[in-house]
Amino acid sequence: MLENPARYPTTPPTKRRHDSRNGSAGNDRCLVRVKVWRTESQACTDVRTTMDNLKQRIDGLESSKDGHDPKKDKAVIKRIDKLIAEAEQAVVAAEARKAELHCR
Repeated sequence: MLENPARYPTTPPTKRRHDSRNGSAGNDRCLVRVKVWRTESQACTDVRTTMDNLKQRIDGLESSKDGHDPKKDKAVIKRIDKLIAEAEQAVVAAEARKAELHCR
C-alpha cells in the first residue's frame, strides 16, 4: 500500500510551552496542529478499515460461484478495486499531511 510507512510519524506533534515572546499564539497553533494530526490519523484508520472490508468482499465474491452471474461479479469487483485505489490515494495524502504537520 505505502512505499515506506516507517517514514510517517506515529505520534502527534508535541505541545509547546507558553513563550512570553509570542504570547499564547505559538501554543495555540501547536494545539491546532495536534487536533488536525489526530483527525488525519483517525481518517487513515477508518479508510484502512474500509479497504480491508472491501478486500474481504472481493474474496467472498471470488470464492462463491454458486448462483452468481460472473459478468456482474467482475463488474462489482472492478468497482471495488477502483474504490480501494482511491482509498489508498486518500491514505497517502493524509499521511503526507500528517508528516507536514509534524515537521513544522
